[in-house]
Amino acid sequence: MPLKARKPESSNKRLKLFLFGSYKVGKTVAALHFPSVYVIDGEKGTTQDQYVKLMEANGSQVMHTNDVDEVVEEVRTLGVEKHNFRTVLIDPITTIESDLIEKAEKEYGPGDMRIWGKRDRKLKRLVNLLNRLDMNVIVTAHGKIDYGQNMTRLGTTFDGWKRWPFEFDLIIELERRGSDRAAIVRGTRIET
Repeated sequence: MPLKARKPESSNKRLKLFLFGSYKVGKTVAALHFPSVYVIDGEKGTTQDQYVKLMEANGSQVMHTNDVDEVVEEVRTLGVEKHNFRTVLIDPITTIESDLIEKAEKEYGPGDMRIWGKRDRKLKRLVNLLNRLDMNVIVTAHGKIDYGQNMTRLGTTFDGWKRWPFEFDLIIELERRGSDRAAIVRGTRIET
């Protein structure tokens, strides 16, 4: 049987962006500037006028849920149904992951290690579906303080599954600097 590998070639791959930061730094607004966004809103935050106007202007639509099974099913459907959306936004994954953990705790009991196995399996399934999409993928997460040994403050990080950064081409932290907002690249596979 012949080998299936071929010479590498460049492609016009869609952007896979992980965006995190503290509250009110502009994560949702930044993501809604992408073309025709299918928003999966885990906080019902996009009901504010500024977001509604932005979504109307660029042909975006929104689904409100924080149930991981609904999110997985919707992403699966985006991969097989014909549509005009060019970007999918999960905003924020933090609330969806929290709901997943809460349900697993009810199933197994608080402190049971199977909770983390269930979380990992569900989130890996979601990642695999997101990777199959021919769309820009943006996932936002809440930010939090990153503590080291003896509660020494190391800086800031995202609140959630530690594997998220491995799954994206670009990781950006948004932060406020006075009245300005700054985007700090925390990781990238993009040359330009």
